[in-house]
Formats: sequence, C-alpha cells, structure tokens
Amino acid sequence: MDTGGLTVAGGASIDSAWRLMGEVAGLPRHIVSPGYDEAMSMLCARFPLRVHDFRSGREHSGWVVPPGWVCEEAFVENGKGDCLLHTDSHPLCIASYSPPYDGYVDRAALSNSVIRNHRHPEEPPFLFYYYDRQWKFGAGYGFDEVLAADSSEKFRVNIRSRDYEGNLKVAEWFLPGETGKEFIISTHLCHPFQVNDGLSGVITGLLLMQWLSGLERRRYSYRLLIGPETIGSVCWLDKHRSIANNALGGIFLEMTALPQRAALQR
Repeated sequence: MDTGGLTVAGGASIDSAWRLMGEVAGLPRHIVSPGYDEAMSMLCARFPLRVHDFRSGREHSGWVVPPGWVCEEAFVENGKGDCLLHTDSHPLCIASYSPPYDGYVDRAALSNSVIRNHRHPEEPPFLFYYYDRQWKFGAGYGFDEVLAADSSEKFRVNIRSRDYEGNLKVAEWFLPGETGKEFIISTHLCHPFQVNDGLSGVITGLLLMQWLSGLERRRYSYRLLIGPETIGSVCWLDKHRSIANNALGGIFLEMTALPQRAALQR
C-alpha cells in the first residue's frame, strides 16, 4: 500500500495505521475473548478511546451478551491418527464459540459438521455460533477429496474450548461540534484473524476522527463506536438512547481496504 507518507492530525501517518492493522489482524478477536480485549487495549494505547463494558449474560434490547470464549486447540484425526484439520494449520478451521468435545464420529456426521468454503480449495469460511451453540469445523472445498481418499470409518474430533464470564467491550471517541447534533460512525473489531471485514473499517474510522480532531471548527459533533458487529451497537444504543435520538445520521464502515473506489451502500 503506497501512502506517500500521508499524515493526519496529530502527526499519525497512514503507514503507522497500516502497521497497527497488521499487529491487530492476527489476534483471535471473538466477540468476548482475551484476543478481542488485547486488540482493544492496543487501540486505546494509541487513541483517546473510552471503553464501555457489558457483562456476559445481561440482556440489552432483546440481545443477551454471550460468555467469553477461548479455544486452545481443535483438530480432526482419521482412524490412523493422521490429522485432517487443525487450528495450527488454520485458526479459522474451528467455528467461533464451538463447545468443547472429545469423541469419535462416523463419516456422515463428520461431513455434515465440516462447512466448506465453495470459493476456495484450501481456505475455510468464517463460522460463528454465538447463540446456537454447536461445534463445527470449516474447510475449503478440497476437503471433499481428502475425505473421499480416506478409508477410515471413525474420526476423532477434539475441541479444547471453554467459556468464561467476561465483558463485551465497545470503545467510543467523541468530538464535540458547535451544534447539538451529531453523526455516529460505527465499526466492528470482531471477526478473528481477518482484516477487510471489520478491522479495515476500524482503522479508517480512527484516521477519520483524527483528521476531524484537527479541524479548527466543527459544525456537528462526531462519535466513533468500535465494538462487536451488531450486538456491540445494540448494547451501546440500549444505554444511550437519548444520544441516538439526537443523531442526524450514521454510517457503518467496513471493507475499506478493497483495491477499488469506495462505495456507499444504503
């Protein structure tokens, strides 16, 4: 990415933001997780963000904050002990929020529990089961050939995951304007190990706010929200209804690193 040394208010360069995106991208940023908390801490260390916590199990506008989730390891072995899928090979091969499991399944059960990415032979899709808790694996469409070539009748599935009571975190950056009206800019930090779907919008929003902070005058106020997609916005809006009612409008930023012109989807 050639940024030509472009800088924004406060002296932060686009290059430094690009490096920050690279540092955060590899973290397991599940909705409530140590990886997400670490990513949030990295952003807070560089930008003036205020963090709101929403406890696991609490209901907000009909949505219940899920527990924290950690997966230490997940794999599938054939009858000979050969590994067919493993989180060491690709961290997205296990669906987010899969419950722990250690046992043997037959070929049909395994095939039904592995969701294929029909666009790529090797890369798994991003899968999540925050509320419909079930274990699933992800794989490229090449997994069909792997399974067809394997004569095993039983396959071992091992998922070493655990839940814990944690806090869903939403970060906020507010810049006051001359009027009482504001615009809300929303982004999402979840979607583990991914950049364009979410994280690129976070970085774009931060750079936008930094540019706005350098203006001598602002007619309107601007508020940036960074949280888990959908439920993060729901939790924040549930606690700040008066602010939302006073907003002139809002925009949700994502997919901003695509190598094409920006598009507005209403």
